[in-house]
Amino acid sequence: MQTVIAILANGKLIIQMPLISPIVPILQYHSTVVMNYMTARTFVSLYPEWIKEKKSLLNPAVCMDNKINLQTVLALMKYVRRGFYVSAEPFQMGMHNCDRSTY
Repeated sequence: MQTVIAILANGKLIIQMPLISPIVPILQYHSTVVMNYMTARTFVSLYPEWIKEKKSLLNPAVCMDNKINLQTVLALMKYVRRGFYVSAEPFQMGMHNCDRSTY
């Protein structure tokens, strides 16, 4: 994995860029609510139905190896305050259709 460091006014922001695909870091975000990206031609939402229903599934990797921290909890709470239902239990989320959407 290649690491790029961008200096910010208040410190350092470290961005890790995989050599395989630029989508890989998106799949490592804290929850499905932020698993979206733009290309030159389109906007991609990996969970459009859940976004529409204001649902978000916690990424299980966040809970492993003590990766959950105050920053992650605050990020999740931001979406709860915006009306999203955040769950760590996939069966509470309902069905997810992985077909292409035209939203």
